[in-house]
Amino acid sequence: MTAALDYLQQNGMIYVRIETTTSNKVGQTFYPRAGFQKVIRLIHYFL
Repeated sequence: MTAALDYLQQNGMIYVRIETTTSNKVGQTFYPRAGFQKVIRLIHYFL
């Protein structure tokens, strides 16, 4: 993740957006540790 984020920054990327589900406990732990901040929670309905 660090290498990917470094690459993006070196190539002009200002923001990176990651999406994960509430059931993805690994992602919910990993992404904040990688520096990401939770900004919104989306709810999707399926039928």
